[in-house]
Formats: sequence, C-alpha cells, structure tokens
Amino acid sequence: MTQHSSPAGHEHGYLDFRLGARLEAFVTERKLGWVSGGEVGIYTRRNPDRVRGADIVFLSRQREVAPDPVVEIIPPEDRWQDVRQKIEECFEIGVDSVWIVEPENTAVHVYQSATDFARLGNDDVLKGDGTLAGFALRVGDLFE
Repeated sequence: MTQHSSPAGHEHGYLDFRLGARLEAFVTERKLGWVSGGEVGIYTRRNPDRVRGADIVFLSRQREVAPDPVVEIIPPEDRWQDVRQKIEECFEIGVDSVWIVEPENTAVHVYQSATDFARLGNDDVLKGDGTLAGFALRVGDLFE
C-alpha cells in the first residue's frame, strides 16, 4: 500500500522482516498458504487498473482471492488521509483485515473494516483471526 519515493529505511525493513518472519513461520508450520513481503503488488481497482504495494501479505490456501491480512508499515511522513484511502481500497477488494504498524508510536492498528479498528500498544497482543487463528505476537516484541 505504500508508495515510497525513496527506499524504506532500516527501521521499516527491520519491522517488515521481523513481522513477516513470524507470520511465515506460523503459516508454513500449519501449511496455511503463503506470506510475501517487499512491496507486493495488489490490484485494488480494475479498468482502469490501480495497483498498491503492501509491505506484507498473507494469501490463504482457502481463499486464494484477496490477501488477508494486508500489513502496512507507515513511516512518519505518510499522511493518515492517504493511509485511510489505502485501507478503504483493501476492504473494497475483499480483504478481511488490515494491520497498520506505526513505528513512531510503537503501535499496531488492526482494522476489521474501514471504520472498525483497535489500536494495540506495547503490552497488547496482535492476534490473527480466521485462517490465522492462533497467531499471537506481543506488540512490544515487534519493536524490540
């Protein structure tokens, strides 16, 4: 979902790898599907096509249509207005959840719809649902 004008910084890459690795280990052990990272292209509109890059996506063997969740790590310079538009586009294509990682505030926002979300802080646990039920990661562990 990010459209960076310059390469992502060290912290962004670290968080992308750390969360992606935890998801990949969980998904692989259970043979649930595929985790991809590194600005994965997602079609959010057709005719005319619009492609957004996502930091991390999980594509379930059960769904194989829209990724779920879509994870975006937002740098401080991203405007929340733009982030909200990207979130809305994800839900329009059938994504069930969007995780917004906010390094500046060491928080993760878990969206179940464009308007229904929970903000998780250091002591909260990021939990998967649906196909990812059982996945759990303390938010503070992500930022350490």
